[in-house]
Amino acid sequence: FHLFLLFLLQTDKLQTNRDTVFFRDGVRRVDFVLSYVDDKDGEKKQERRKEFEANLEKAGLELETEDKSESKDQITYFLKIHAPWDILATYAEVLKIKVPFKESDIPHGQDVPLEWLSHPLRLPEHIMRPQPDYFTYPFNKQKTDFFLISDKDTFFPPSTRSRIVFYILGRCPYYNEGRKDREKTGIKRLLSNGTYAAAFPLHDVRQSEKIKIKGSGRTEERRYLHQTGPPVFLSNSRPCAAILCLQCRYWKRARNAECESERYNLYKNWARFLCFYKEQPLNLIRKYYGEKIGIYFAWLGFYTEMLFFAALMGVICFTYGLLSYDDNVSSKEICDPDIGGSIVMCPLCDKKCPFWKLNSTCLSSWQSHLFDNEGTVFFAIFMGIWGKCQLVKLLCSLCSWSSGSGVKPGWSTSGTWWTSRRSSCSFRCGRSLRSSAPTGGSTRSLRCSDTTQTVN
Repeated sequence: FHLFLLFLLQTDKLQTNRDTVFFRDGVRRVDFVLSYVDDKDGEKKQERRKEFEANLEKAGLELETEDKSESKDQITYFLKIHAPWDILATYAEVLKIKVPFKESDIPHGQDVPLEWLSHPLRLPEHIMRPQPDYFTYPFNKQKTDFFLISDKDTFFPPSTRSRIVFYILGRCPYYNEGRKDREKTGIKRLLSNGTYAAAFPLHDVRQSEKIKIKGSGRTEERRYLHQTGPPVFLSNSRPCAAILCLQCRYWKRARNAECESERYNLYKNWARFLCFYKEQPLNLIRKYYGEKIGIYFAWLGFYTEMLFFAALMGVICFTYGLLSYDDNVSSKEICDPDIGGSIVMCPLCDKKCPFWKLNSTCLSSWQSHLFDNEGTVFFAIFMGIWGKCQLVKLLCSLCSWSSGSGVKPGWSTSGTWWTSRRSSCSFRCGRSLRSSAPTGGSTRSLRCSDTTQTVN
């Protein structure tokens, strides 16, 4: 049976290559893809592509081209780009990308009264925290032993790998060494002049799983190369029918639980409209989209939670308008035929507008009382205080995140606006943000406060 399965894998090689996120050798991961159509009259474009790809290889990237016969329209070529470990390590140090060096010992949260009320809003623990939290530090190529590098192929997540490759693509020239033209640089110019049709990273899929081999009692790591069809294994051990991964689509539940992709978890627990009331799986969002987009959705969730209090006060003011509906003296006088009916108002325009009586606005005056009543004054005062408190809490949270003592250890916030301006971050709060778990024998704390500094 095992020989038959290996035979199927070999005969289905050409078909499965279309679904893979690796090069043809099944080892090197595709970190970025460029597509182009080879025009008959595009000699200049061919020359640009030739120079650009040669410079990419000089920069250390590895390239592989898929022929147009493999594309759906039979006219598009795909250039697959892979960044080896040395290039990733070099540019991770240049970009100061933070990587894990120690597992976090800070507890995820504290027990709060009536916590059971929020259980319908919570997601399962394996969705919220698919991996342990880590303390991070900017990568240093000379100190690789300091970091938790168990596998160089998976140490940098796909979002980071794509970011590094895009950084190289944006700075790579496409001119000869003999004639330098500094304007002929970057993938964006090549996209704008039609040399390449598109540039994009691939969707992330589950790369590997530790699976227990049936009947052997041992655990081995297997790497899935594609999302559909039979799996291709990179280990030399015998394949096992119990771990076949079929139809692993992000919008469908996998037949094999071991093949469940993180994209499916995001789709099921976050992207669907019916999950609007659930908390966000920020760790999965960060892993799939990167730190900057993950922090954006963290801010969006924070802002939505703060809007709950403003909405609650608005409902209270509206309810007060309903309860005081019959006690509205001004509306009663407007609707009174002896008072409002005897008052004649001027025309609303200079020509062709008749005179009108005040009691004709009886219904609208009652309706406006629901939203414009005595409680509106208190609502305006509350919104001023709410806006100030929301801004203070937001700035304190951002300072906490950028200092590494926030609620999300392991998030690399380098390159964001508050870390680039950390020297001017002089917030002082009325209380310290302290972590309840000691680190290195001391308790870390951060003080922030409200200032008039403008947030760009």
